Amino acid sequence: MNAYRAYDRIEDQRWASYHRQVEKYERVNKLADELEAALKQRMLEDICLSELQRHGASKQAISRAFDDDVDFQERSAKYLRLLAEVIAQNQIDIEDAA
Repeated sequence: MNAYRAYDRIEDQRWASYHRQVEKYERVNKLADELEAALKQRMLEDICLSELQRHGASKQAISRAFDDDVDFQERSAKYLRLLAEVIAQNQIDIEDAA
């Protein structure tokens, strides 16, 4: 009988841990969605314009990359999503530690 109680307790702990992980995952994704919405590709383009022109890139070349190059647009969108996810994960970790 005690073996069943121990097993049930272990199983309950596993499920509780699983539910905490799912809840944390959902919190991270929700925050990442909000952060990603705040990060516009136009902001990345503005940074590139202000910094890369100082190092010899023309405004036309930078604008063409952001406006005409679909592969570049997809990659920069993936980067912005990754950026949002990493920051969201760190934010949730900080909140959980407090």
